[in-house]
Amino acid sequence: MVQDIGGQSTIPIQIYSSSDMDAYVPDVTRPGWIQWNIDAFKTQGIYSTYLYLHFKTNAACEKEERNKGKSDVIPNCSILRYQRNLIKVDVRQNVVTILDELLMDDPENGNTNYRRLNETLSLIDKKNAVLGKQIDKVTAIIENEVKRSGNVLSAQEAMKYNRIMTAHSAAKARPSWSDTAPSAQWQCEEDCLRMGPGQAFDRCMEKCR
Repeated sequence: MVQDIGGQSTIPIQIYSSSDMDAYVPDVTRPGWIQWNIDAFKTQGIYSTYLYLHFKTNAACEKEERNKGKSDVIPNCSILRYQRNLIKVDVRQNVVTILDELLMDDPENGNTNYRRLNETLSLIDKKNAVLGKQIDKVTAIIENEVKRSGNVLSAQEAMKYNRIMTAHSAAKARPSWSDTAPSAQWQCEEDCLRMGPGQAFDRCMEKCR
C-alpha cells in the first residue's frame, strides 16, 4: 500500500519496471481521485500525484540524483532505496515539476531524507526519457478514466454549488426574509440552483454577475 496526496492508503499502480528500477503511483482510477482532479485536467491539462520509485541498484539511484543535479544525495543511495516525489504534471507543456522528494530506506517507516525541490523538467528532453515513459503511462491511465467518467461531477463543482445553496438557505431562514425584496442577481442565482451542480450551473452563475 502507498499513500496518495490526501493521506489515503491505496493499492499502487505499477507504471514502469526495469532491471534497475520500479515506479508506482497511487490508484488514480479511484472515483474520489477523479472527482478532485478532473476539473484541472480537463481545463488546464494538469494533475498532481505522488510518484514512488524503488531503486534496485545503487547505480539507478545515483543516475536519478545526477539528472536532478543533486550529487550530494548520492552517498545515501546505498541506504535509501525508495523515493517518493510529489509531482505536478502539465500535459500541454510537456513538463513535470517535482515539488518535493522523500528518500526512504523502507516505504513503511525508517530512515528518511526530505527535501523541497520545485524543479521543472522537460518530458521531451532525452535526459529525462525514463521519467517521460513513467509520466506518459500515468497520463494515459488518467485520460482513459476521464473518458469513462463522462460528465462526472468534480469536487470543485459540488463545493461551489453547495456554497451558494447554503448561503441562500441561510438567508431564507432569517426572520426578516419575508420583508426582503430579492435582487435580480439573487433571483438569477435561484434559477441556477434549480439546475443542480455541474457545468451548466457554473455557466448560469457566470451570467448572474
